[in-house]
Amino acid sequence: MDVAYFQMAFDNKGAYWLTDDQEIKNPCFGDKMLKCGNITKFIPQ
Repeated sequence: MDVAYFQMAFDNKGAYWLTDDQEIKNPCFGDKMLKCGNITKFIPQ
């Protein structure tokens, strides 16, 4: 499990989400910025 971050969400306040995938699939802006963001932390399972 990883923590991903997208800095432009919520009027540039940023947003985090959990993901099982190493490829970014940004839920904040859908198709417009699907691959924007970065993995910030790995959570061991």
